[in-house]
Amino acid sequence: KDTFRFLHLGSFVEKKGVPDLVRAFIEAFRDRTDVELVLVGGGLDMDKVKKIVKENPNSKVIIRGPVSSELIWDEFRNADVFVLNSRMDSNGA
Repeated sequence: KDTFRFLHLGSFVEKKGVPDLVRAFIEAFRDRTDVELVLVGGGLDMDKVKKIVKENPNSKVIIRGPVSSELIWDEFRNADVFVLNSRMDSNGA
């Protein structure tokens, strides 16, 4: 396998900080063509994430959106690293 794959699986909501994850990934791997971030899920921050990816067309960020439970296991099998990010939301939770 020629590509090292990070996988985020979860809701695209403020608490998960997916836009921040995408920005950090793009910054960290800007000059790498052999690393990708796969995003599985959906939610209120989807438009923000799509905008960031569109502004960085060489970023190797792949948005799968929501997938069936059968396909989730394929995503896990194809990933090298699972990313479980979260942060404090604007409500302090």
